Amino acid sequence: MLAEWALYLQSLLPNTGDFGKMPEEAAPISYALCGVATLFLCKYTGGIGYLSIPLNFIALFFGMLTSNWLLHGVDMHIDKLIVQPVIIHVLGMTMAGLVVMYFFSRNAMRDG
Repeated sequence: MLAEWALYLQSLLPNTGDFGKMPEEAAPISYALCGVATLFLCKYTGGIGYLSIPLNFIALFFGMLTSNWLLHGVDMHIDKLIVQPVIIHVLGMTMAGLVVMYFFSRNAMRDG
């Protein structure tokens, strides 16, 4: 029953086969940007404690992959091997970072 439910949910999502794909040339730059952005984001989400770094990295990485998947067909008329994927990844990490800051900022942790 659980497997049927998972297959039904997967059928609702369009083209999930390309979810993890990214250009090989842009991958190291994007991973490095994700790590640096994690350290900057830890400044605002320090109330979580020791889970701050892994949670921020996972959220930013998921935002990066999601933006890559959603904006896969966008043509920006710039270098499609490095510059365009990095811009798309930074947009996704920005959106994910804003969501993380909204839910886990220090003021939100104190206010309950």
